[in-house]
Amino acid sequence: PIEGTGFLHHKTGNEIPVRIRAVPVHNQHGSIIGAVEMFEELQPAASPNHRDDASRLAGCIDEVTNVTSHALMRSYLRETLATFVELKVPFGVLRLRLEGLSHFRASSGPEAASSLLRVIARSLEGTLWRTDFVGRWSDDQFLIILNGCRQEALPSVLERIRRTLAGDGIEWWGERRSLPFSIGQATAQPDDTVESVLERAQKSLETASACRTHAASASSGSSGS
Repeated sequence: PIEGTGFLHHKTGNEIPVRIRAVPVHNQHGSIIGAVEMFEELQPAASPNHRDDASRLAGCIDEVTNVTSHALMRSYLRETLATFVELKVPFGVLRLRLEGLSHFRASSGPEAASSLLRVIARSLEGTLWRTDFVGRWSDDQFLIILNGCRQEALPSVLERIRRTLAGDGIEWWGERRSLPFSIGQATAQPDDTVESVLERAQKSLETASACRTHAASASSGSSGS
């Protein structure tokens, strides 16, 4: 028997973390003739994103995605930056934007847009460490705070997020709907402020979005020719 962890694509459209256990099946002679796999959903431990009625009433939880609100994420960022200044604990900030959400909402309806946002939020919660924070930053953006993350560790985190979200989407009126996304990044630097680290992450996001648009246009032109 062997055990491991991974992700499975849920029928609601998001990726969920699971524990996988494979057990060999033997015949009467002791030879392996097959295997049985069992999957157990890994429930996230209690985290700063834990939701209750008091938090919701206080405006700490985003009503659409059920993750941390903009106001509380800004508070977490201030606290994380203060810890960095005092104790030199590194951290990273990611700004993830769903490209074309406004058009998607106009063409598919607000319910479809909200459903897709919830799928993305659940996947982000499932793929991040329990010490990280994820919240709804704006209509089409999520903000992620990666505690203890240095610059050299960011590429692996970004790859894990991209791999997880790549399969996310929703079934809507018999069609599979999804949206591309771009991610901007920044790590805390000496003399940083909340606004300066957010601005660097936003500039990185704009660069990533421009690169994605250019790549998509080049691919479209190539196909057309």
